[in-house]
Amino acid sequence: MRYGKVISKIGNYGILRRNSTTASHLPETLRFSLENLKQMCQKYNLIYVKPNDSSQGKGVMRVEKLANGQFLIKDRDLKGRATVSGVQAAYNRILARKMKGRTYLVQQGINSVMKSGRAFDIRAHFIRIDGKWTCMGLIGKQAPSLGVVTNGSSGGTTILVPTLLRSKLGYSQQQSVETQNQLEQIAAESVKSISGAYPSWREFGVDLAITPNGKIWIYEVNITPGSSLFKRLNPTVYKKILVNRRRAR
Repeated sequence: MRYGKVISKIGNYGILRRNSTTASHLPETLRFSLENLKQMCQKYNLIYVKPNDSSQGKGVMRVEKLANGQFLIKDRDLKGRATVSGVQAAYNRILARKMKGRTYLVQQGINSVMKSGRAFDIRAHFIRIDGKWTCMGLIGKQAPSLGVVTNGSSGGTTILVPTLLRSKLGYSQQQSVETQNQLEQIAAESVKSISGAYPSWREFGVDLAITPNGKIWIYEVNITPGSSLFKRLNPTVYKKILVNRRRAR
């Protein structure tokens, strides 16, 4: 039961909302229902519908508001792409594409894109060593050119964070350094909050986004973060994670 609770996106959202530092970095998140879908579609031009308890982007749908009351809905693998008219039709389409037996949520869409329009997010990997949470490193994840999610299982690839910030977002050296520090600080606060509720877990991965205005957002906290994200581009961090996993307590 503990495992089931800790991977609940809605549950984690509630925990992070109670921390004044992380609360302002959270996209609005509600349980999926017709009324909540209507509410979110009125407030935002982009929303995501996703399973409450899945990983690797499985079951995620992107819903974009178009002109004249139409909505463009995309599945993770883009095979379920469709344009529908009205919220009721969008709701029906989502119901038809949902993973059976799963609770879903509807979430404010965060436009975390490079200058090219390609979607990205950033993973911060934390391990608790001798009772102290330590950031092992940051790595960028970029979606395929038309992709919905950044996971490797959906065709996403990794990118070094300085390269992402400098070359893909156009940040100066100073902006890049300051942003990396902010990403780490916000991720650390997220880990502090989640670990306070679930003290037995010793490793977390925090997925973060950056919108064009520079605001940092918290996508989610992962309890079983994969170290392989770092293996090719940053083998030093990869080895550090493997070593410190044995020291985690």
